[in-house]
Amino acid sequence: MKEFQVIEGIRNHQDELIGVIIEGGKKLMISEWEHQTLASFKNVIFRVPEKGPFSKFIKKPISLKRTGEIIQIPSYWRFGLKVGKTLVTRTFKFVGDKHNEFLTRSRMPFGCETIGDIEICLAYKKRTLETRIIINYLLNVDNSKKEVEHSIKIGGKVSAKTIQEFEIPGTSEKILINRI
Repeated sequence: MKEFQVIEGIRNHQDELIGVIIEGGKKLMISEWEHQTLASFKNVIFRVPEKGPFSKFIKKPISLKRTGEIIQIPSYWRFGLKVGKTLVTRTFKFVGDKHNEFLTRSRMPFGCETIGDIEICLAYKKRTLETRIIINYLLNVDNSKKEVEHSIKIGGKVSAKTIQEFEIPGTSEKILINRI
């Protein structure tokens, strides 16, 4: 993990820290978005989308916490999915292996079904009350050896196999977690 040297703090009119200037003169601002994990599920079967215009590789992003701590987030693939007028963000990355950035960048099983763990998160902005859903798909090198326990469906109807549902803000659609 890279260390970042803070050159100067950026403060608002109330003298609250709102950002920092790091080495190289780059500004890093505190995000207005707060994240809350709603649920996590293991051994979920899902399809990794094909690469395309709605996919982007995010290489080791850095984030500034309200405490002033700078953290580096592991690289991931980001895919947007429109549900009605609402954007659902899906991230895909390999975890649990020292080479997870290499695997995430070059060995992602695009267009294929795989097994992994998922986290469903709610992101919200206190100032504007805007909310959105983020689904983190976490793959491991030995995923093929896992036994499938759940499936995920974005949109659709609740069935007898549905064990949990999450509303997609701004729509009448839901994210469904089903038993296999």
